Amino acid sequence: MLGVEFGVMPFPFETWRKNSKYGHGATMEICRKAGVKAIEPIANWFFDENYQPNERYIEQFLGAAFSLGMRVPVVVILCDLVNPNKRNITKFESGIAVAHLLGAKIALVAGHGMDRGSKDVELSHARKLIAQGLMRYVDFAKDRNIKLVIEPFGLRPKLACSAEHIVEICQTTWDHDKKVWACLDTGNLFFAGQHVMEVFDKLWPYILHVHMKNWRTVPEGTSGSLKSLKGLRVVGCSLEDGIIPNELVAAELRKREYHLGIHLEPPICGVDPLEHPSNILNRDVPLMMSFFNGGSSTSSK
Repeated sequence: MLGVEFGVMPFPFETWRKNSKYGHGATMEICRKAGVKAIEPIANWFFDENYQPNERYIEQFLGAAFSLGMRVPVVVILCDLVNPNKRNITKFESGIAVAHLLGAKIALVAGHGMDRGSKDVELSHARKLIAQGLMRYVDFAKDRNIKLVIEPFGLRPKLACSAEHIVEICQTTWDHDKKVWACLDTGNLFFAGQHVMEVFDKLWPYILHVHMKNWRTVPEGTSGSLKSLKGLRVVGCSLEDGIIPNELVAAELRKREYHLGIHLEPPICGVDPLEHPSNILNRDVPLMMSFFNGGSSTSSK
């Protein structure tokens, strides 16, 4: 698959990194040795105490990435547009600025509905607030050569997690000529009780990015487990060991000639947070690439 760019989301390794007293450059080096050339950081890592971009740290991060031959095509912004207070809007705007300074072409916006002030907002109205918040900043992002993307958000499965939720939000923006796109997260649709292959067609017109992860089911009461709307509890695992058919997703993406980012999201629960990242990446990065017949690890974009 010419043009596919493989990458890693390093946020699951933050406990290991901080405990080891390493900088983000150490995590990037491990990702690079595993075979990827793209990293997908969290914009909030680069905020100062006032939620403004810390340009000095951004320069340090870019210097480490450049020395490793890595780039930052996607940045995740954590903010809650269901509660568009000054703090969340500042995070959103600063997150886009961080993405621009890091050279990203995509800003993936997540975290909706997590603030205390969002809990009692009626769900369909909450999705309208998300769409409205995104639309207000489409042009701001476009002026910086950035596209806005949302993903199924597993921690709020009734709000913005199902394929229907994501299509509703995206289509609202498209109807107003303020296009917001979707990230196909192969694991998060599970929390809305959906099978990724059964809703693939609904999401396909909107997909601009892909996250790959997997879950394995565990008994009720398992420490650190997460629960779906169907009552199943899961923890993270290797791409090949769980219930998410990542290889089938890859085959469908190949068939449709998808040629953008494929990023591994390592397990966020069910593993030792102090486990060395190389143990996970040296297993799952080659596996992810093999799903795409060893597709290119660089991108023409």
